[in-house]
Amino acid sequence: MGQMGRLRRVTAVVLLLGLVVAWRLWPRASDQELIATVVRHAEHGVATKDVKEVMSCVSPEYRDSEGLTRAQVLRLAMVWAREPQTATVSVEDYRLTLTPPEASATLTAVVAVTGQGAITSQRLPVTVGFRKERHWLGSVWLVRSVEGHELGRLLEGTE
Repeated sequence: MGQMGRLRRVTAVVLLLGLVVAWRLWPRASDQELIATVVRHAEHGVATKDVKEVMSCVSPEYRDSEGLTRAQVLRLAMVWAREPQTATVSVEDYRLTLTPPEASATLTAVVAVTGQGAITSQRLPVTVGFRKERHWLGSVWLVRSVEGHELGRLLEGTE
C-alpha cells in the first residue's frame, strides 16, 4: 500500500475517533427534559392527528388499569385520526417523580375538542407511568401507562 493509502486510513481513523469523542462529550438532555419532550410529542400528535407521532411515545409494554394495551391505544389513535373533530391537549400542574429507569408524572390534562361549531373541554387528573427503554440509538423514555384517562369507554364503540 502506498503512502497515499496509509494517509487515508490514518485520516479515517482520526475522524472516527473524533466522532466518538464528540458523541461522548456532547451535552445530553436530562431525564426530566427527555420526559417533557415525550409529553410534548404526545400533545402534538393528538392535535395534528399524527398516529405515528402518538405511537412513538407509547411503550410496546403499555398496559393500564383499564386493561388497555398498546394495540388498543393504536386503534384509538387511528379512529381519532378519522374523526372530523379537532382536539388540543395541554398539561397543567405537572409533577414528576423520577426513579430511573421508572418515572411517574401526576398532572391535569385539559382536553378541548372542537367539532360542529362547539367546543367541549374536560379536565382529567391523570398519572402517567414512564420507563426508560433500550432503543437502537440508546435509551428513550416511553409511556408505560396512563391512569385516569377514561378512554376505555371510547374503545367500546370501536370493537
